[in-house]
Amino acid sequence: MASVLVYIEAEGDGPTPATTRAIAAGRRLATSLGAELAGVVVVSAPPGSDGAPADPAVATHSGLAARLATGGIDKVVLATAVGPIEPRLWATVGPTLAAVCDQLRPGIVIVPAGDAADELAPRLAAHLGALLVRRGELAPAPRLTLLGRGPRPQEIDLDDLDRALVFDSSATEAAEARGDADAEILLLAVDRPGDPALRLVPAGAPLDGPTTRTEPGEGDGDRAGTLGRAVVTLALTGAGAEVVALSAMAGARDPGRWVAIAGGPDRTGALAAASAAQAGRLVDLVDDDFGERDYLGQAQVVAAAIRRTGGEVVVADDPVLAGALAELLERGLVTGVTGLGHGADGLRIDRGDRTLLAHGPVVLAWAEAVGPPAPATAASPTAPPVRESWSLADLGLDATTLRHRRRRDRPTGSPPS
Repeated sequence: MASVLVYIEAEGDGPTPATTRAIAAGRRLATSLGAELAGVVVVSAPPGSDGAPADPAVATHSGLAARLATGGIDKVVLATAVGPIEPRLWATVGPTLAAVCDQLRPGIVIVPAGDAADELAPRLAAHLGALLVRRGELAPAPRLTLLGRGPRPQEIDLDDLDRALVFDSSATEAAEARGDADAEILLLAVDRPGDPALRLVPAGAPLDGPTTRTEPGEGDGDRAGTLGRAVVTLALTGAGAEVVALSAMAGARDPGRWVAIAGGPDRTGALAAASAAQAGRLVDLVDDDFGERDYLGQAQVVAAAIRRTGGEVVVADDPVLAGALAELLERGLVTGVTGLGHGADGLRIDRGDRTLLAHGPVVLAWAEAVGPPAPATAASPTAPPVRESWSLADLGLDATTLRHRRRRDRPTGSPPS
C-alpha cells in the first residue's frame, strides 16, 4: 500500500515524546501493512532561497534524522517552508505539510497528539478528502484496528481502507529502537507560503488602534471584544450555548449584526441561545441525516450555507468543523482561541500566550478551557431575528454526494461542495 507518514515535532535533535509515540504507532502500522514509514520535518528555508532546499539542511538535521531512523523511520523528509514555522499552526506549517502529502500521497498520516493536532489534523484530512479519526489508538495485536477515542467514538478496520486516513495519535506505547541509524533523507522545496491573511504579533509589540481584549476567567461579558465592523457567522453542530455566548461578537456592541447557522439534532437549542444573544439572522439547516454524516459531509452542508449568508469571520463550535470549513472555504484558520478584539490593524486573535492579526476572512474555534462569560447586556433592544429554514435542495446539494471524496476525484475545475 501507500506509505505511512508521521508529522514530526522536534525538540533539539530529538522528537517530542508525543512524536515518539506517534512513530511507534506508525512503525507498527507500516510493518503490518508492508508499507514504508516516512517522517516529515518542516524546516525554515534559508533567507532569500524562495523555499529551495540546501545541502546544509541535511547536516543541520542529521542528528534528528539519526534519532528518527533509530526509532523506526525509513525515510526522513525535510520540507522547507517559506516564512516562520513557529508557532506550529496551520498558518505557518500547514501549507507545507499539505504540499508534502500532495506529492507523496501517503495512505495514512499520523499527527502527534497535542495542541497542534486540533489545528493540523482536521484541515489536512479535509484537504486530502480523507477519513479523520481523533485521539486514535491502535487496538492490541493481532487486530489491525484503529480506535477513535475522541468525542465521536470510531473503529476503523485498517486492512480495508478505501481512502486516505488522517489521525492524531493518543498512543501511550514507546517506540522500540531498531538499532539502525540509517534512513533515506529526502529534501523537498515547498513554494507555498504561510497564510498571508494571518500575522503573528511578537510578544510585547504594540497594536495599532483600539483593541478590546479579555482573558479566560474574567467573566465580564465582553470576552469576544468588538467586531461590529465584520459580518460574523456562527456555525453550530451541537447545543453550543456556551459557544454562542462567547461568540456573540456584536451582542453588546452591535446587536443584530451576526448570523447563526445550526445543524444536527441539537440545533433548536443552539438557535434559541443565539436568539437570546441577539443574533440578527437564524438559519436552521433541515437535514435529517446531518448527525449521521462524517465531519466532511457536515462541513459541506455548513459551508454551502455560509457561502449563501456571507460573513468575513466564521466561528465554529468544534475544531474539526473549523478545520474542514477553512479548507472548503479557503480561509485562514485559528483554533484554541482564548480572546478576540478588533482594532484599526485588523482582527486580533489571542491564542494562549500568542496573538495573531487577521487581515482577511478567517475561521475560528474557541479553546476548550475558555469558560462562559457573564450574560451580556445589549446596548439597545433589537428586532426579532430573521428566521429561515434551508434544506439540502435550497443549498443546491444532493444527499448522495455528501460523502467522502478524494480531491483528485472531483471534476477538474470544480470547487469543493
